[in-house]
Amino acid sequence: MKRSFAYINSPGLKSDRERFVSLAKQFSFAIEVLEDGILFDVSGLGRLIGKPAAIAKKILEEMQKQGLSGSVAVAETADTAMLLARQDTAAVVRSPETFQQLPLHQLPIEQDTLNVFGDLGIRSVDDLLAIP
Repeated sequence: MKRSFAYINSPGLKSDRERFVSLAKQFSFAIEVLEDGILFDVSGLGRLIGKPAAIAKKILEEMQKQGLSGSVAVAETADTAMLLARQDTAAVVRSPETFQQLPLHQLPIEQDTLNVFGDLGIRSVDDLLAIP
């Protein structure tokens, strides 16, 4: 079974921490509270809800029902879910497919490396993946 992780990024996490944890518990028992969001394992929800984008949408819908704001991403790795959710703190659902569209400067890559990639015309994850 594939692993899947959800990440909720919200500027309101500090003031509504318990509400966000309660929300995450509706979807998972494996929850980690980080400085700017909540990471939780949603492996197995694919059978109940559907593809990662559908899982993220369901989480976002539940957030909105509870009056919570933030962005949600679901991906096969925790790092990918965090990177995707951190792109926007508005009510946005991000799926793994959007990872390839991320600009490299938004990833934790040193500036010297970004400069080399830029000189080579490589500006997104998709550009990087296109290299044989």
